[in-house]
Amino acid sequence: MPNDAAFTLAAAALKDQYQQRINTIEGAISGLKRLEYPESTLSESSSCHYQMYMQLGAVGPHVRSTLLKDLEKEWAAPQGISTIKAPHLNSTLFLYSPNCRLTLGVKKAEGVKREKFYAKAVNYAGMAGTLAFFQVFLLVRQMEYTPTPSSVSKVSYWTIAIQVFIDSYLCMLHLTTGVLVG
Repeated sequence: MPNDAAFTLAAAALKDQYQQRINTIEGAISGLKRLEYPESTLSESSSCHYQMYMQLGAVGPHVRSTLLKDLEKEWAAPQGISTIKAPHLNSTLFLYSPNCRLTLGVKKAEGVKREKFYAKAVNYAGMAGTLAFFQVFLLVRQMEYTPTPSSVSKVSYWTIAIQVFIDSYLCMLHLTTGVLVG
């Protein structure tokens, strides 16, 4: 904010808005009010215009450009050749809104290159697939030992509950990862 007075006004406006939302939600919980979501608030676009400046950090003087190019080639089309260890990816970021008078700066943001992330995702998918195959194999083996309905009733409900919990957790993890990667 440009000065303390502007900050105080903005904080008061936000506090009033949040208090109105809290009162509405508390009223809905107690049954006195009904939550309504007007479509105009969902489709309104922000009037703030943002400008973002980002600079990638330097690799370092100890890394030669030819070795870095070899690493990039290996990530793009893996051949199994030995390359240098990937240097850390960091950047400096500055976000500025001239009409809303908002600035945001990040001095050292670290990240992972897309190719490295995809390689990790492939390894994880292989492990998850192996785990799913192993689980199905164990289920088939268990079913072989329980041919009659009376022996099926001896299977612990906790076993089934734990398998359902793990499967649902892995499903949500894979869906989230798929959305982020895609």
